[in-house]
Amino acid sequence: MSHDFEAEALKKIATLRVRLAGVLRVIRHPGESPAQLARRMALERKLVWQVIQLSDRSEPADARYVPGAAGVTRFLKAAARFGATKALLKSAADADASLRDFQRRQAPRRELFDAMLNGIARPENAGAESLATRRAAFRANAAIGGSQVAAQIITVAVAPNHDDPDQVDWMMLSSFRGFQRLRSGVTTILGRYSYYLQYADAVHHQSAGGSEPIEPHTAQRSGGVPAIARFCSSPMPEMRRERCAPTYVQDLLLPGGVGPDAAVNVTTGEFRRRLGYRWAEQDPDHFMYGARVRTPTATLVLDVWHERSLFEGLKFDAKVYSTIHNEGAEAIVPQNILPLKVSVDPVPGGIRESAMPFAADYPALLKHCMKRFSWEPKRFLGYRATLEYPILPSLLWLTHPLPPPPKG
Repeated sequence: MSHDFEAEALKKIATLRVRLAGVLRVIRHPGESPAQLARRMALERKLVWQVIQLSDRSEPADARYVPGAAGVTRFLKAAARFGATKALLKSAADADASLRDFQRRQAPRRELFDAMLNGIARPENAGAESLATRRAAFRANAAIGGSQVAAQIITVAVAPNHDDPDQVDWMMLSSFRGFQRLRSGVTTILGRYSYYLQYADAVHHQSAGGSEPIEPHTAQRSGGVPAIARFCSSPMPEMRRERCAPTYVQDLLLPGGVGPDAAVNVTTGEFRRRLGYRWAEQDPDHFMYGARVRTPTATLVLDVWHERSLFEGLKFDAKVYSTIHNEGAEAIVPQNILPLKVSVDPVPGGIRESAMPFAADYPALLKHCMKRFSWEPKRFLGYRATLEYPILPSLLWLTHPLPPPPKG
């Protein structure tokens, strides 16, 4: 998108905003609500609300508040009956005509123009404005791809390694809740993972420098996928782990029943020992946590839990990256950042109070997995990032700096 478009769009919408505000100052009674003004002018409530919002806001590129051309014409025609002068009305009509001419030259359809406007909105405002678009994309992608999931929950828990407290062990869980196929024959990627060491059989897990399934016996019965039986549907959905590159494996959910009656839950989990240093003197000097979206997802959750002795007062940086060109570290570059604001909030009450509407058993899942490695759930603090209708494909990426090593 050229800077010329941005500058011209901002200028033309700002002009319309100022001139509509001038009309409102004449016709609107003090304290009059949009609904009251709409009734008095015999206009649709939404139209009057848009005019007022556009006039009051400081971000003139917000496409939600720009009425259609016919709407502005109706508003100005009605305003003539309530004291707006011809000169005032003409100046507003001229500003609207200038904007519509610019719109026709830049985009053949209004929805495309709105998308271009939202593209120059500030990132902190983009999330709400794009929610309807993301919801529509979720539905379209599900219809095309043949599957969808109500919630995808990615969990990372970290604690000091028992033998070397300067390093940390990681527990990684992935849970698909309410996965539904919309047509038969659909195979879905549950996850794709890289390993530092090559190994001959991708179904078997490394014991040194790699990962181990939380439930080894279940992994053997689920095609190598590290499923956690108690938190999967029964009977266990058919799955398979396979190698997809020399140092990559992927977990697949194989074809099954179609429709809501055949919806399934799938939870997997692995444990990695000594996966990084806890101090900033090492490289890298920050921790990174990611949640990739490959399946149309209504709600994405990325939870980070850390043993309380590791960190204090964590401050996360949260970004969403498009992975349409690649999935590796090459995707984590500024040009791939999507204009979405994601907050990372503490989980009050800890693991005991960590349940979600679509995962009432989530506290039990964490306790079940932590018990396997003799972790004490009460000693963990949690942080949660949630994104509704994440863009496909994309990566939710959280980072936080590591503390300096202790003195002495």
